[in-house]
Amino acid sequence: MAGDIRFPPLVGWRSLAKGILGASLLVGGLANNWGIIQVLLIIVGLAILVDGVMVTGKGVFIVVCMIAAVIAGAFTVAVSLTILSIPYIILVLIASLIIYYGTIRRLIEKARGKEKP
Repeated sequence: MAGDIRFPPLVGWRSLAKGILGASLLVGGLANNWGIIQVLLIIVGLAILVDGVMVTGKGVFIVVCMIAAVIAGAFTVAVSLTILSIPYIILVLIASLIIYYGTIRRLIEKARGKEKP
């Protein structure tokens, strides 16, 4: 009877990744002096972070997302103090594009008018 009890997962890996990526972009935009790129990084970072804490129905992983965001933010501040900030932000942007590839593709298809019914 005890073997029949199933527990939900403790960590939502997608929420964890969104917390890390969102906080890295947000703090990367705040900690570096890159002009207009700062504004874009802050906006994209906030959007990813908000998407990470949104309830999706599969489980509430807000705490996991926020803990990952705090740790990633601290790591990004440390990296921003070195010469490695540009490659780190580029890697974070590439990882963000990989995670949001399906969403970006759907938005482009919708803009072109080729949306699937």
